[in-house]
Amino acid sequence: MVGKGLNIWSNVHIDDGMIPHRCCCPLTNSFSNSAADLYIDLYNAIKENLDKAGHGRKGYYFGLNGEHTLYDVSKELGRAMVAVGKSSSEEPTTFTKEEMNKYFQASLLLHLIILCAFITLP
Repeated sequence: MVGKGLNIWSNVHIDDGMIPHRCCCPLTNSFSNSAADLYIDLYNAIKENLDKAGHGRKGYYFGLNGEHTLYDVSKELGRAMVAVGKSSSEEPTTFTKEEMNKYFQASLLLHLIILCAFITLP
């Protein structure tokens, strides 16, 4: 796990209802109750008026029905690894600095390049 795993991520499954986090499609001003409905509403709005459908900096669409931390994900992976005999502990551990350099150096460099490019965009 990187750091303490406290970063929070949204989650949704295509068949999940998004209530109570109902998502309003800004193109149609309609609320979607599932991820599939959101995609359908967005598709229909784009089909109706392509110029009205924002993207990139002018439009960003997402649905969610919950959140999780990467600690929670790591904990579940630990439970599964113990269950199949691949680990003796369910408790996640943080990558050491050496492990970060070994396994993620190229990935971190790529993220830095992308971040710098994003910051310098007009």
